[in-house]
Amino acid sequence: MHAGERILANAMMHNPTMVSYRGVRVRLVLSYVPDHRPWPFFSVIPWQLDVGFPVGDKSFDLPPGRSERSYEGSPAVAGKLIVIGGHMHEYGKTIEFWDATTEKRLWHGEPAPAAPASPMPCRWAGSTA
Repeated sequence: MHAGERILANAMMHNPTMVSYRGVRVRLVLSYVPDHRPWPFFSVIPWQLDVGFPVGDKSFDLPPGRSERSYEGSPAVAGKLIVIGGHMHEYGKTIEFWDATTEKRLWHGEPAPAAPASPMPCRWAGSTA
């Protein structure tokens, strides 16, 4: 990033418990490195993809039996995929990231049971294909 560039921050909060919490907030802390340092080693442009894109209501009723949701899109600039992650809601089984051109699976993730004391219902066990 360079001085004067805009930043878009997106946060989602989910409470999987039956307990209500008041005054919950998201805090964004940005650190910076002064110019003339040897890092970052490469430039990064974040890219977000959602099966509900590009716009509109993201909610849907889960039909009985097996169902899938997908979205196909392309980033506006060429680049390399460095990191990928995802989240899913109740009853989800897997998230996969495919190259629609080559039909090659690039990433596969499944929820794994959380630790007993953890407030979140799952953690990710992801892998590249």
